[in-house]
Amino acid sequence: MSVEQPVIRKLRDLAPRDRDRIVQQVQSEAQAARWHELNAAQKAKLYRRWEEEHRLSHAAVKDGIMKGFDASQHIPPSGEAAVHTSLRELLEASSIPYVRSKVRRREWRREVDFVLGFSPSFLTHIVELEPAPTWQLGLQQALLYKSLYYQETGVQVLPTLIVFGDVSRLRWEEISTVCVDQRVLLLPYQLFIDSEHAKGDVVELLRPPEIQPLF
Repeated sequence: MSVEQPVIRKLRDLAPRDRDRIVQQVQSEAQAARWHELNAAQKAKLYRRWEEEHRLSHAAVKDGIMKGFDASQHIPPSGEAAVHTSLRELLEASSIPYVRSKVRRREWRREVDFVLGFSPSFLTHIVELEPAPTWQLGLQQALLYKSLYYQETGVQVLPTLIVFGDVSRLRWEEISTVCVDQRVLLLPYQLFIDSEHAKGDVVELLRPPEIQPLF
């Protein structure tokens, strides 16, 4: 009795909704695995898992989903680390009294990208920096650590999600709606909406106001 082989699909074989779901899932998992820090063998292992899980050809995963991932997201060649570094330098050069990067408290399972405030004991913002395709992960982390900080200190901080990369206008509206509903401050940084630079960038918000002459 012959065993029926699974059908190997290409991206164009998928319904648009299924394609978007799979692309977002694969890219989210790649981001969580720190894709740009993996060696060739580790990447190959992930490729095989994605191909088997979604019944996709190797070309569909590598060329259709992951090839040029950085370029398609407007992420610098060195990946998210470069974006984090540039944002850290921008925040540290601003007038914000207290800025710390990659903070982890004893009760927290992982590091928070940034904490902002007046002092170590008086924080006002817990900030997650996240690529546009995995914005939900950043949102969840910001809300989680805001709650943990409140349980620990009794102080309410503002969970903040800073998104970078490339996103459609429709998806950006969705992200904005969810953040408003969850009472999360949403800010773009090096973000492109339908290939246009997003307004309200962190750079613009931190730019010192121009002092008008009195006379």
